[in-house]
Amino acid sequence: MNVTATDARLFKTLSNENNLRLLRALFDGERALDEIGTGGAYIDELEENQLIRKSIRDGRVFIRLNKVGRFRAMGILESYLKSASDLPSCGMEQ
Repeated sequence: MNVTATDARLFKTLSNENNLRLLRALFDGERALDEIGTGGAYIDELEENQLIRKSIRDGRVFIRLNKVGRFRAMGILESYLKSASDLPSCGMEQ
């Protein structure tokens, strides 16, 4: 299993409860940042990991899920799970 720093940052971002809440709020579509009431640090982290896209219209910041980032995250997770299934058993069978 080849873990890259980029993959690790993505998983760290997805493990943050506030980031997950924000992503869940965007699931149904674009939202104005002032409607969500979250800190800019979370927005920056999600944007750096290509999970959201930000735009500014009429002086308001709008955010939405980035499909490319979402598929990238799912692909990375799938590849790690597939690699893990090829590893010797660790005694956790049910």
